[in-house]
Amino acid sequence: MVKSGFAKFLCNAEDKGIVVKYDENGEEKWSNQDLPNFYAMPLAKDSSMPSGIKELLRDYGYFFDIAVDSKDNIIVAGTFTAGDGKRSVMYVKKYDSQGNEIWERTYTPFLVNLASGVAIDDNDDIIIAGGGTMTALSFKGCIIKISGENGRVIWKRLRRRRGIVLYTSVVTNANDIIALGFSRYDDNLDLIVTKFGGRLGLRKNELIRWGNKVGMKIVMDKQNNFIVVGKTEKEEEHYLLKFDSNFNILWEKGKTKGFLYGVSVMKNGEIVASGFKEGINEYYAALYNKDGEKLLDMLLGERVSNLPDDYMRGIAIDGNNDISQALYMVIFISFTSSLPATSYAMILMT
Repeated sequence: MVKSGFAKFLCNAEDKGIVVKYDENGEEKWSNQDLPNFYAMPLAKDSSMPSGIKELLRDYGYFFDIAVDSKDNIIVAGTFTAGDGKRSVMYVKKYDSQGNEIWERTYTPFLVNLASGVAIDDNDDIIIAGGGTMTALSFKGCIIKISGENGRVIWKRLRRRRGIVLYTSVVTNANDIIALGFSRYDDNLDLIVTKFGGRLGLRKNELIRWGNKVGMKIVMDKQNNFIVVGKTEKEEEHYLLKFDSNFNILWEKGKTKGFLYGVSVMKNGEIVASGFKEGINEYYAALYNKDGEKLLDMLLGERVSNLPDDYMRGIAIDGNNDISQALYMVIFISFTSSLPATSYAMILMT
């Protein structure tokens, strides 16, 4: 089990990423939290950059996602500030299975950059999902394919719509890359799924679900169907979506108050999702059948804090059908905090 996260060192007000590897008994095998801090970089002043974005990104650093390639190398991707909050970079680091650094790279297609998801394709090349902006007028979704060998950029694709586009998660299927995210214009939020494919990563298909839906995580089952979890924005309800490889919708579900952030599929096709359920002061996950009907709620112990971003995030199923979950306190929703972050993992026997 490998976990990525964030720690704030209050003694010097610096944020650094953390990567921890555990064995099957939950014992730590190795960790790396001595990651480089980015120093102020020269950049042209951008008068259109709103102060809100600068404050959002000040003193911030976090690994958002993690993946393992066919050789058990570990790849983490996230967002770190540079230039005293005036600039942020996509940061990718690759380790071998023993925790030795293979390489690290930064990517700056924009002035403000966010890296939210990472996936590995059949060639062990790396796909980074996120977005960014050069001005306050638009925020573009971004997919970058980089070489697993050395981190060299193979291609980069942007997705533009009116307002904001951000990709939050990504999976691969043969030569295709399926990116999940959302777009926002005025008060409207639309879930967006884009398929990129071929040697050049051209856009091949797209699914948009209107009606204030936000997708946070996408996975693929053994039948090459895709499951998405997230939330409906205005009602703040759980949202689940399943569609096939041709982007035909199989079902949509979700009435429970709260939101879902992580999802995984079990061997029998049942779906496990993690997140937050309104009115319950415990860490939360739920089990669904393959048709999206809820089978049971899983209450996993009292929350450490009453903060709105203290919830279950990542979730995975191992070869024994056991469920591994990672809890991150002070993470994605609240980008900055004066509190130290804590994180831990738990294994649930099914």
